[in-house]
Amino acid sequence: MRLYTNCHNCKKEIRFSRWESDRVELSKSKGDKIELTCKNCGQKNFYHINRIKATESKIAQVIGLIIFLVGTPLIFVWIWDYIFQSAYIYVIAGLVGMIGVPFMIYLVIEREQRKKVRQFNNYKISE
Repeated sequence: MRLYTNCHNCKKEIRFSRWESDRVELSKSKGDKIELTCKNCGQKNFYHINRIKATESKIAQVIGLIIFLVGTPLIFVWIWDYIFQSAYIYVIAGLVGMIGVPFMIYLVIEREQRKKVRQFNNYKISE
């Protein structure tokens, strides 16, 4: 999850990453105000937790896609010997598993990422 806010001085976006899943955890670890430095103008300011928003991390999307693209051929190689030695029902089950398992992992990663972003953006701390 990527966090961002706009600079008080130049209004450019300040992006940073944290592992906390919601504003309460971020507030507990950093306090109600976080000091951030704008990379554009170099200005240091304190930003209230409620001014910070979250977006989905591109890194998590890439990791999920890599799992899908690498996992599918690996499963295919793993079950190759069994595909042609079994009855047709096992072939169909193998093909579904070959594509389905990495795809399900990808979907779980994407869903959890969206859930974390929604949870972070919907919950506000009283000022």
